[in-house]
Amino acid sequence: VDETLMRFVNIYDKETLSLKVRKEVDGEPKPATASEYAFTIESTSAKDSEGRDIEGYSYKSTEKVTTSNTADATFGGFVYYQPGTYTYRLKEVEPEADKKAPGITYDTTEHELVVCVEQDKDNGLEITSVTCDGKKVVDYLNDPVATITNIYKQTTIQFAGTKILNGAAIKDYAGKFKFQINQADENGDEISGFKS
Repeated sequence: VDETLMRFVNIYDKETLSLKVRKEVDGEPKPATASEYAFTIESTSAKDSEGRDIEGYSYKSTEKVTTSNTADATFGGFVYYQPGTYTYRLKEVEPEADKKAPGITYDTTEHELVVCVEQDKDNGLEITSVTCDGKKVVDYLNDPVATITNIYKQTTIQFAGTKILNGAAIKDYAGKFKFQINQADENGDEISGFKS
């Protein structure tokens, strides 16, 4: 007797998703200039309702923000074609040493994101939950799923100088001279917000 093993696969309309990740720079005062920060989300597993691997599924994206305080990066392109549990790794991309923002300590924490997709009553797909590190993100359509915080510590430098006055006694001009130091970028242009 010939027996044929048949597997039936349901075809669904796709379900899409976008997620926000928040960057915060903590420290007082805030940095005088904004810096660029990058994050990566990458899929680590995709399982159907029976715990089997969902073949062909993968996701990886890198997004960037530029800020000296707080900003959100939006990750789009999450597309689902069948119910399942989709797991991702979220982390900040730490720059090379020569490209790091001055005074910034980067966040090296890796976060686990889990998206649950189920079949709805109309045999379509719906996202039923999004969690980050085991905690449910209630309003994942509007709120960031995670906040990655970097610490800014201002670097202090002391400058010393000598005023030389020719042709007069320096004591006669005590307190009459003022000096100012302005910060400049790599092009020699003055950076606003810094004076000493």
